[in-house]
Amino acid sequence: MDGGRCVFTAARRGDRDLLRTLLLHRSVEERSDRGLTPLHEAAQAGRTGCVREVLSMAAASGVFIKYVNARALNGQTAVFMAAAEGHTDIVKLLANAGANINVKDALGLTPLLAAISNRKPATARALIRKGAEVHLTDASGQSCLHLASAQGSIELVSMLLRFCALNLGNVKQKTAIYLAAKNGHHECLEMLATAGANVDIQATNGNTPLMAATKAQSEPCVQALLKHGADPNVVCSNLWPQLAIHAAARLENANILRRLAVVTRHGLSSGEGEVSPVFAAVEKPEMLEVLLKEGFSPEAQASPDIYDVGSPLGLVLACMVDDIGLNYSRSMTLLMRAGARLTEECWELGLSDPCVLDLLLAQRCEDRGKGPGARPLLSGEELEALVSVAEKDAGEAGSWLPALLESGLDPNALLVPAFLEEAPSEALTYLLEMVDRSTLSRPLRDVLERRQRMKTWTPPAHLEWVPPLFHLCRLRLRTHLGPDVLMRSPAVTQLPVPLLLHDYLLFADIKAPGDPSSESPSD
Repeated sequence: MDGGRCVFTAARRGDRDLLRTLLLHRSVEERSDRGLTPLHEAAQAGRTGCVREVLSMAAASGVFIKYVNARALNGQTAVFMAAAEGHTDIVKLLANAGANINVKDALGLTPLLAAISNRKPATARALIRKGAEVHLTDASGQSCLHLASAQGSIELVSMLLRFCALNLGNVKQKTAIYLAAKNGHHECLEMLATAGANVDIQATNGNTPLMAATKAQSEPCVQALLKHGADPNVVCSNLWPQLAIHAAARLENANILRRLAVVTRHGLSSGEGEVSPVFAAVEKPEMLEVLLKEGFSPEAQASPDIYDVGSPLGLVLACMVDDIGLNYSRSMTLLMRAGARLTEECWELGLSDPCVLDLLLAQRCEDRGKGPGARPLLSGEELEALVSVAEKDAGEAGSWLPALLESGLDPNALLVPAFLEEAPSEALTYLLEMVDRSTLSRPLRDVLERRQRMKTWTPPAHLEWVPPLFHLCRLRLRTHLGPDVLMRSPAVTQLPVPLLLHDYLLFADIKAPGDPSSESPSD
């Protein structure tokens, strides 16, 4: 037994003289505890002299070819082991001795595939010259060209282009050019595309080489693919209509996104089964800014099957309300400055969260500008959407009404029966304190009188139908300047009126619902 171990040790260590002496008294077919012959051991260790010695002994035994191709427990032969380790001279020696260079091991690898997998280009080249079959694939369907392209071996890809099928897919239908793109090997990709590889062929998951290059954030690969005609408008997912630009919008390479934005169809918004990349970019403000500058609309609509919100701004506000841990305020700013409208969906989200509403109104106040030519706080369409939501959410008006009026919303916009019917007592009083009550229509007065009778609203004693003259004067001033202008402190401080009137003109004497110093509704 000790002598047996010495045989394998001598083969591994390259002690040819000792190996010859031991083999004179033992069979070359003897196996180690690992199921290896002396030839396996010598070939794997790269001991050329010992390989020659064992082959000489085997030739004398009369079982030469069978012995040369003997398999270890994992199905590997001596030539396989030598190829995997890159022992080129031994591979040539064994091939000349009759070794089967296309034999597969238990994992489906051939010596050539093993050499390429282990980045042994010289050995791979020697095998090909000896007649190794380049079209054989491993258990996952990968050919030599797949492996060489994935590794970025320019030398091997250049050599294999003459023999291999360019558009052969593995079990996931990923081709050589796909794997080159996925791993960012633009030189190999360029060679494959120039040779005629299909730049738009899709894997089983729908991904194209362009999508793979985008996910790898490889600018050279993206550029090369587009140069060779890759279509950026190919849907690259079996789950939803994702293009390469959607992946780029979620990543961090602005150059790739900018390049794709130039060539991708901009009309991706409300079409069936479509979604704008603007939705994908809301978590990455720097990417969102690129898309908006390249002309993608901030008003894009989404398929309800993909997003449960109607617009990018709606998605941003929903994330802010959910407080999912990311700062979306920058994205909100970018969208609003690009012209995103405040829809009913936006108001529903804003009114549900005081912090979000404050940020939204502050941004709108900043965007509208200053001076006589400043835009109004809300467009007519936005005001209509707000009133619609306010009517439905009147019961919670105490939490959001002060913020709206203090930002400059005209309180007269909320003088509608549905709101007056449902608003909490304090919120209703607060609203009426800021309008000319003498101008209320008969239907509105009927609502207020009915609430008084039902004791769902008790106005304070000083609240008369005809307001005092000084209140009518500040309302006139509000009308002249505009409510949103008047409610800004800088505008008031520039008026030629005594300093003592500044707070009054800002309606500071009217206490908001929930203010500890405000009167109780029952007073």
